[in-house]
Amino acid sequence: MLNFFAKKSFLKFFAIISTFAAVGGFMAYISWRKWPDILIDFGRELYVPWQLSQGAVLYLDIAYFNGPFSAYLNSLIFKIFSPTLITIVIFNIILVFSLAILLFIIIKNFSDNLNAVIIVCTFLSIYAFSQYLIVGNFNFITPYSHEITHGIILSFWIIFCFISYLEKRNTLWLISIGISLSFVFLTKPEVFLAISVSIAIGFFLIFIIGQSSKEKIKIISVLSVCFSIPILFFIGFFKQYISADEAASYILSPYINLINGSLLSSPYYLWVTGMDKPLINLQKLILSFSWIMAGFFLFLLFPLYLLNKIDGENLKKITMILILIIIFFSLPYLRVLVHWMDILRSLPLIALIMIIYTFKKIRFHFHFKSLPIKIIIIHVLSWFSFLLLFKIILNTNAYHYGFALAMPATLLSIYALLSSVSIKIGYKFQNLLGAKFLSIAMIIVFNFMYVDFSYSLYKLKTLAIGEGENKIITWNPEVSEKGVIFNKALKKIEETIKIEENFIVLPEGVMMNFLTKRKNPTPYLNFMPPELIIFGENKIVNSFIKSPPDFIILIDKDTSVFGFKHFGKDFGEKIFQWVQENYKELITIGHEPFSGKGFGIKILKKADKVKE
Repeated sequence: MLNFFAKKSFLKFFAIISTFAAVGGFMAYISWRKWPDILIDFGRELYVPWQLSQGAVLYLDIAYFNGPFSAYLNSLIFKIFSPTLITIVIFNIILVFSLAILLFIIIKNFSDNLNAVIIVCTFLSIYAFSQYLIVGNFNFITPYSHEITHGIILSFWIIFCFISYLEKRNTLWLISIGISLSFVFLTKPEVFLAISVSIAIGFFLIFIIGQSSKEKIKIISVLSVCFSIPILFFIGFFKQYISADEAASYILSPYINLINGSLLSSPYYLWVTGMDKPLINLQKLILSFSWIMAGFFLFLLFPLYLLNKIDGENLKKITMILILIIIFFSLPYLRVLVHWMDILRSLPLIALIMIIYTFKKIRFHFHFKSLPIKIIIIHVLSWFSFLLLFKIILNTNAYHYGFALAMPATLLSIYALLSSVSIKIGYKFQNLLGAKFLSIAMIIVFNFMYVDFSYSLYKLKTLAIGEGENKIITWNPEVSEKGVIFNKALKKIEETIKIEENFIVLPEGVMMNFLTKRKNPTPYLNFMPPELIIFGENKIVNSFIKSPPDFIILIDKDTSVFGFKHFGKDFGEKIFQWVQENYKELITIGHEPFSGKGFGIKILKKADKVKE
């Protein structure tokens, strides 16, 4: 630690942080306020903590299907500062740069500074601020679910604590691991299962290389006790309003939903996993791996082979420069030739190869009754990366859920290229420096393609939604008419609906409630097929009858990805029928919702009498 304050160490640290700030700052600049989707998911991520900061209770006043940690953390941020979009954005940017530094520290334990910087810059450029779809929210700044980003950030913190424990054997690091694992448990099941199994494997490895029975009991006891603390805290908190059994059932509900057959067999989740077309997606995985192998041959093996045939250092340097120039000028052709959005489909295979590779090294070291910390860390990271991909196992990508679930495996793959692969190939061709340069060039090309794709989409976002600290910039009217119609609807709400009145948006669009600061009088926020499966349509209708909203807003949405095209016709018929019986049209902006003619928003006002 004292070495940090030495002049050279400080300057090196400053240069590294400046690099992260430059890359992250550039990505933030080109994407500023353009991250959220105005209708899908992220409205919930703002509305829920806003209501919690106003005194609402999760699960009781707000129907929720994730763990409570993220919602209450964001509500605390809202309470301390202000319930605005920019508050969450700034907080998430701080988390992103904290994760960048944490990743650097972790990677430095088994690699060098240059590799660590390149890997972290890949995270910042490809995943943190990105957009690869027409739908926003698949980034770390305005995620579709804060549970996924908070869970992954905490998971890397757990890995850091595990490394620190291996080095220092300090009980405080065990305490931190136990508590942090519990917080991950209170986010999303897929993240918890990935990190808990990975860390369990890590502890198993240190158990079998020489831990005493007393030490093993101590580790398990400390982890178990500390793991229970946050869970018991939340059960105690909810016990003020409901029984301890009910509180526990709410906290466990994400894990119960995980085995819900109706959800898992729905067209949407089959598409997410790639199990809708397993053979086709398996072929795409193999094709992706083939493209990567072709890239190795064309941009690494073949150039090194040529350099190896050339005599004279000066001629080799000139040839290397020419090769880099050729790579640069091939970018426009590579952009068209390679399907970059599918190139990461082989990540599960690469992560599995890393597990097998590190396991062989572990077996080798067992013969000598020792196991280097470096091997343990890489093995744990390999398992974490692999297990995190299960939800998208045959449909792995950097877009959609992949912005979070594929991120660790991507960083692991880049480490493998920069370290194991480039070093072995460099030795084979007696050109370590050339192998390193060419490997870095490949990664720069990879990053450039994804950044260029995000940039091309962000350029098309020019229309402002909302104002002040809640301003969002969405697609210009030439790309989509939704923003213009959404803006008109917001204006009409401000003119028509008093601040003390309320409304519900069907089937999705709670962002409107947040931006206009009008409440939803029921616990239910979204009315998409998954929510109807989880909560039950009859319960939702009963909540409408019990607390009928002053206004209903219908927003057109094509829900074909869920296996149902239109709300009120193909799903949610009972809800739609109740609305038709009890509400009268006030105004329609754009096309008639759910008519199939185009996007539109309809505002309806409550009739004098509401039928039960």
